[in-house]
Amino acid sequence: MSEEIKSAWQAILAAGILGGVLGALLTAILAHWLTVWRECRTGINAEKKAYCALIHGLVDSAKVRCEIRRTLYETHARFRQNLTGKRLIAYDKAWNNLRNTTPEEMGGNFFDMNSPELKKVQQLLIGRFEALRKIINKT
Repeated sequence: MSEEIKSAWQAILAAGILGGVLGALLTAILAHWLTVWRECRTGINAEKKAYCALIHGLVDSAKVRCEIRRTLYETHARFRQNLTGKRLIAYDKAWNNLRNTTPEEMGGNFFDMNSPELKKVQQLLIGRFEALRKIINKT
């Protein structure tokens, strides 16, 4: 064989080996990125389920503001870190609306479980919980 043909074959082999190495490297990088993304998404989904379960419990019983702060704040703080952009803005608005429920809105203490005032307060809180849960579920 002539030197030109040998050089051509060596160049082709080198290009093939380099292409194989680059292909393997890109495949490994892509697999790693996909694994990291899945783990992150799994964590978010787990937090979302736990958070929604807490909200569901509070919606069912329509508890007062101090219970909201005590029960949800830690989960809220962790979950909020996963949000950005418009979702974060909408979430903050819904959270603040729920968290800043005023005593005037609560209407005081209710001893009659069938009073219309208690039903109004429950519906107010349930609406605010539902707004928060809707944003969480869309995440």
